[in-house]
Amino acid sequence: MTDLTPAVAEVRPCIKCGYNLQGLPATGNCPECATPIERSLRGDLLAFSDAAYLRALLRGVTFIMAGILLVILNFIIGIALVAVIGPGATILSGVIGLAASGISIYGYYLYSSPDPGQLSENRGEQPRRIVRIMLLVSVVAAIAQFVLLMIGDGGAGMTTGSLSGAGGLQLVASAIGGLAWIVQYFAVMLYTRWLAPRIPSERIAKRAKLLMWLGPVLFVFFLCFLAPLIAMIMYYNMFSWMRKDLIALLKGAEPPSVAAMMY
Repeated sequence: MTDLTPAVAEVRPCIKCGYNLQGLPATGNCPECATPIERSLRGDLLAFSDAAYLRALLRGVTFIMAGILLVILNFIIGIALVAVIGPGATILSGVIGLAASGISIYGYYLYSSPDPGQLSENRGEQPRRIVRIMLLVSVVAAIAQFVLLMIGDGGAGMTTGSLSGAGGLQLVASAIGGLAWIVQYFAVMLYTRWLAPRIPSERIAKRAKLLMWLGPVLFVFFLCFLAPLIAMIMYYNMFSWMRKDLIALLKGAEPPSVAAMMY
């Protein structure tokens, strides 16, 4: 008797573990994680991705938004703090900035989580990896800056040349961290433009495309108080839209037919 059970006709990774399902019966389960193969054949929309991946994206977006809010808060109250509490404002601002950086780094780490159901050659893979690499560079640069700052502050017994060298290295670490942030920004925008059609959300795709050039332009005019603030608010809004969409996706969606994926 001939087995008429349709099989997966093309390279198709399991949405949960990434196992190649090509040639396996479409009505069966993944041999690695037992996820129904039919779930991996529903297309590229995020509605059909593994729920654990969607939750990682949601947590990442939430932490990114929290980091942006802290940056905006620090930005707005920074000048007022200097007027009210004087030199101590620098320390407080530094603490808030450090908290914002830590929260943001964790958020971007989650946001750039790999989707096990995606092929490695998809358009979003390269910017996703760049985001991860730049996060690592930023962390190393931040740690180096902190260590060098401690050397400078506690350098009572050090020579002037040693302190000068530490200060120079601190500037180098700061420059590397800043460059990593710039590269990461563009990678995040490219990655977001890849994710947007999978939601799908035209407004998120348009906002990411706009911020690719408008964000840097607004930050160039840093001396104008409103310009960078506007950029951060637009950036925050983009992620707030994504957060709402991800919450809706996690509540469930009606999948399309999978017949075109089989033979």
